[in-house]
Amino acid sequence: MRAFFALDLSPSEKLAIDSWRSRNLSGLLNPVPEANFHVTLAFLGEISAAQLDQLCRTVDEWLAQTTPAAGLLQVNEVGYWAAPQVTWIGPREWPEGLTRLAQKLGQLGSSLGLRVEKKNYQPHVTLSRLGPPPPAALQTPDLTIRYDSFTLFESVKGRQTVHYHPLADWKLEDGLRRPKPKRV
Repeated sequence: MRAFFALDLSPSEKLAIDSWRSRNLSGLLNPVPEANFHVTLAFLGEISAAQLDQLCRTVDEWLAQTTPAAGLLQVNEVGYWAAPQVTWIGPREWPEGLTRLAQKLGQLGSSLGLRVEKKNYQPHVTLSRLGPPPPAALQTPDLTIRYDSFTLFESVKGRQTVHYHPLADWKLEDGLRRPKPKRV
């Protein structure tokens, strides 16, 4: 099976992204279905059942020693990668803890012999695949994604599209600052 770690998005976040895409980049070829929107942390590639079990145990052991923080992503940029022909949206800036989480999950996969992609981390939501560069967006995205967990997904090929099946999920520490209640 093909697997990857990602931040799953809430139904309302997926709907907001799809709505923004429909209004601002309506002519994209090969759009990603709304249900598949996510923020990849680490792509692991092919993984056996034994490696999957070991990976889940390894993540559990790591999280017993540390708890990465939850956070927010302000999605405010449109991008295009020519080599894979991917149009995406994502943040210009993001918490350093998210980069560390992505790197650590990649390291845990590598330690089990998985062929983890080694790229500079750019959190993003893929809007379309295998298409030409998009026209300029009518409006810059201004969307907020809240993350408080991460998921290990299996990528399953269907007849006409790919869908993602969650295999395991881990909670993150709620490191979000909240206003203190006012004293009366």
